[in-house]
Amino acid sequence: MRAHSFAAALIPLVAATSWGQVPPNIDPKEIKEKVKQGVADVLASSEEKTVSLEGIVKITYKEMPTNPKKIAEILQQSGKLGQLPPNTDIDQYIGMFQNDITEMLNENLANLGTIEALVPLKLRSKRIPVGTWNFGFAFDGERPIALVITGEGLPKDGKPIPIELKTRSVDLQDVLSLEIVEPKKQKEGKEKFDIRVAFMRTVAQSKAKLERTSAD
Repeated sequence: MRAHSFAAALIPLVAATSWGQVPPNIDPKEIKEKVKQGVADVLASSEEKTVSLEGIVKITYKEMPTNPKKIAEILQQSGKLGQLPPNTDIDQYIGMFQNDITEMLNENLANLGTIEALVPLKLRSKRIPVGTWNFGFAFDGERPIALVITGEGLPKDGKPIPIELKTRSVDLQDVLSLEIVEPKKQKEGKEKFDIRVAFMRTVAQSKAKLERTSAD
């Protein structure tokens, strides 16, 4: 399973830039640092959301923007890029530093939030003990293919647990959203649920349900 960035799709106008070189009076190294810090600040300031299944699980994550234009607008309006030359095309400008944006997004997407297991859970043959664990995305291009749970206290010497996702294409989403989907009927003591994610142009849902299990 490979962890890839969705940021390759972040700036669709990169290939269309007509500059061919850095605009005059711009220090590329300085702007790269501003872009990296700006993206980090945008993600860090994203609103924290929590979804839960009472008594079973609680998931906390950042409702980060995933619309490329929205990210560019936030960077511009916040002044993170400093003073730009007159008539600068912001999309093309950000596109010049795509690799730096990619790096920052990868770092944040690898650790999106926490999953708190309030009871022992299992995913097929894998067990998730009671506790609070980190999670992030694994990607194929911009398509999320797994939520990966990590933590030193996981079974098998802390081996990461991937929750594989089935996906379908949708219109571009402004922000990342996550929800817990449970069956219409639950059996007490054997509760189960799916995790559903809306991200960029994809809605994804866990291929297998997570289930409550015994502590043994």
